[in-house]
Amino acid sequence: MKFLKSIYSFLSKPIFSYLIFWGWNFIFLILLLSSAGILTETVKNVITGFTPLSYSICVLFFLLIPVMSTIIGTKYLRKKPKRLIQFFYGIELPLWVLFLFKFVLFRELTTASSHIFLIFFLGLIGYVVEVFSLKNKLPDWCKYIHKLLLSFLFFIGVFIFLVGIIYSLPLIWMFLVEFFSFDWISSFKFSDLKFMTFFLFVFIIFAIITFPIIVLLPILMIYLYSKSFIKEYKLYKLGSLKYFGLFVFVGNALVFVFLNSTQSQQNAFEIAEKDMTIISNRKHLYDNEKEVKKGLLNAYLNEYRYISSIENNHIKELYEDFLKNDYLAEGVQSGYNYLMSPFLYKGDRDNDTKKAAKLYESLFDIGIQKDNKKAVVASLSSTWDRDGVEAGVLNVNEEKILLLKQEINIKENKGTASIDIHEVYKNMTFDRQEIFYYFKIPPNTVVNGLWLSDNDSIAKKYPFKVSPRGAAQQVYKEQVRRNVDPSLLEQVGPYQYRLRAFPILPKIRVYRNKKHVVTEGDNFHLWISLKTIISSENDWKLPQLIEKRNVYWDDNSERYLNREKLAIDDWLPMSIKPKGSFVRNEFVESLNDTLSVLVKEKDIIKNNYLKDKRVSFIVDGSFSMRNHLSSLSETLNYFSNNNISNQSKLYLFNREHNKDFIDLSNGVNIDEDDFYGTISNIEVLHKFKTKNTDQDYIVYLTDDGGYDETIDSLTSVSFNVPLIVFHLNNSTAPIYADSFLESIQNSKGFICEDVKEINNQLYTKVDERILSYQDGLVYEQVNSKEENSGLINDLVAYQYINNTKINETNKNNWLDEIHRIAVQNKIVTKFSSMIVLVNDAQKKRLEELEKVKDRFDREKEDGKETISSPNDIFSVNAAPEPEEWILVILISIYVFYHYYKKRVSYKS
Repeated sequence: MKFLKSIYSFLSKPIFSYLIFWGWNFIFLILLLSSAGILTETVKNVITGFTPLSYSICVLFFLLIPVMSTIIGTKYLRKKPKRLIQFFYGIELPLWVLFLFKFVLFRELTTASSHIFLIFFLGLIGYVVEVFSLKNKLPDWCKYIHKLLLSFLFFIGVFIFLVGIIYSLPLIWMFLVEFFSFDWISSFKFSDLKFMTFFLFVFIIFAIITFPIIVLLPILMIYLYSKSFIKEYKLYKLGSLKYFGLFVFVGNALVFVFLNSTQSQQNAFEIAEKDMTIISNRKHLYDNEKEVKKGLLNAYLNEYRYISSIENNHIKELYEDFLKNDYLAEGVQSGYNYLMSPFLYKGDRDNDTKKAAKLYESLFDIGIQKDNKKAVVASLSSTWDRDGVEAGVLNVNEEKILLLKQEINIKENKGTASIDIHEVYKNMTFDRQEIFYYFKIPPNTVVNGLWLSDNDSIAKKYPFKVSPRGAAQQVYKEQVRRNVDPSLLEQVGPYQYRLRAFPILPKIRVYRNKKHVVTEGDNFHLWISLKTIISSENDWKLPQLIEKRNVYWDDNSERYLNREKLAIDDWLPMSIKPKGSFVRNEFVESLNDTLSVLVKEKDIIKNNYLKDKRVSFIVDGSFSMRNHLSSLSETLNYFSNNNISNQSKLYLFNREHNKDFIDLSNGVNIDEDDFYGTISNIEVLHKFKTKNTDQDYIVYLTDDGGYDETIDSLTSVSFNVPLIVFHLNNSTAPIYADSFLESIQNSKGFICEDVKEINNQLYTKVDERILSYQDGLVYEQVNSKEENSGLINDLVAYQYINNTKINETNKNNWLDEIHRIAVQNKIVTKFSSMIVLVNDAQKKRLEELEKVKDRFDREKEDGKETISSPNDIFSVNAAPEPEEWILVILISIYVFYHYYKKRVSYKS
């Protein structure tokens, strides 16, 4: 303590006190003024949203702390050298270093790290009262709070001293040795750093002054903080209060030990990696579901929540050079790891991210990003890292692209309508963005057009092309990666569609008249056209949104229907009343010389098509089905009440577990614990193929599913009886795997969301000539030579393609013929997509892909975003020398400067 006191006495002499405080702050202010208005630009960036808010705030505090400290020192501490050094080493410098570390090292805080930061700030409040002699001005009850705050201060002082001294000892030695060797001068190549010579010179002086000051920081902090604590401790008069400060100190130490004894992912991995075929393990997992999910999420986000892991080796490397003893160096590293437990991840920093995501999906039947969107987005927003240009699950309902204007125009003609939807978008961010919609079209509707324009004066500037789904998808993804304009519209379910358009141009920062000016990006125009038949409720049904990503609308969004203002909160109205009175006409349309389709209104014969039928029920055994047990029971009772055969079977499937059939006549008894893990729909069908024996129908009972978990490599399955997929609780899946859809289509089956519609749909399976039955209209193949109506050729072609059986023996030729019909009628189908391209290079690439063998094979897109991995600067192969530390800082500034300039010049 005497040694610390002598150091403090030496530094608190007026000459040294003034030199340290005014010298350091003066150099910092020169550095700030010579750095081309960083402070001004940071403020502008906060206002415009050019940089993440949390980072901008940290930068602002980092820059303003010396400025405000200079003002405070001038006004209140100018003639108080001891107070000045107390303020500098006890308040200003710790805060400055803290905010420096916040935007360099610390990202999202955990409970353990928040504990350290909280008591640090509380302790500083107590120290401010001490330095500025405010205690006597406080009410009596506040004086007790002040004593409490100084206890916090003492604890944080001990913590920072123990951590800081581990760095200070070897760094002081290394700095002295290396600095006086002057070898570091030869490391600088000033010819490469001409971009800001004066700034560089000032920065070198600043770095040389700052390094020893910061190295001494933990030594002086422990002295100053402990001195204040001991002083207050001696002032206690009452015996019970005399030890209150010590009690608080010990309490904080115990909290520190408790919070850092284990991390949530350790227990989560222990539970999640057990054999889940054992019922007791499964029960234990779901009894601790919240804790396991929390732990797996912590592992997944560890690179954002922790600055490094306990496997870091930089302290060991430092002390191997300093002490020349590997055993002692290892011991210091272990001690350091314990002290830094709030900030170090206990596990494999790199591999645990992937392991956690895989376990989460396999156990809980949902992707970790989808189930924890807010938490993942919060972690990403705590760093500079941006998500990818393609809209993933993290972009669901994000407000990045404003719908400025929407125009719906309906042209009616003899019971049919052509619907044209025109939308104008504005990017509200500084990054290129992608529009992403999942939507569902109503019955008796087909999508028959897609156009783009980047010019307000040119309507439908870029037209669509109907292309094989696999070729169109590949071109789109290639062009998005190259930041070139494409748009893609695909059918991804019986009535489900996926629309993507890129890029919506961002705001631009332009340097004009020595000022940065923010200008809006160009408007983005998109058109979709549809053909529909008047509904049974005598209105025009419109597409309905299932999910949107990046897009939003507000009260300023203009909406029009046939040029008249429209007030709605959703993407589109549910329906529009026609201007005139229509009846549903009969239509006959010819697809070729031998095939015609009759479309007419028809009442279904109310037969019970399930009576005495042998039905194989497959129950999705994944975890998410636990939420639908009541609906499952009601659905099975419905089938029982329709007098199905007592030879019907019931199967519950999971990836590692299947039950023998349960005879429905004896009732259904399915336990909640039977549902666990995840399984893809197509995997269920492949497993069931071996079980299907002599049945009339197959009914697959599931929920809305998770496209994230679909296995891409599995092909379609052929069944010789109709496969009926029933979604419990009227849930709608946004997308299905192509192989799953083809399996249903091959079997002449269907997907249903209302159990009462099952019998209606079975009507279409009685007669082989019937393609489909939708909203009271039947599509029937006929040998008619009547003249085509010409009104709904595209709609009839769509129904034929979506409902005819796939020729598996000669599939590619069959697909080519089906695609030819789609191209001829300019429609989107399960096999043909619409893509909008804007230049000859894109069109040439599409032509190449349209000729490859797998042109109809679409890759699975799960919507997961690959989040970047922040660097672990503490995991090093060798300890950098002092001149290397300086070079690292300079290179970082150089890279940031050029990144910033490139970003601005690119957007201008």
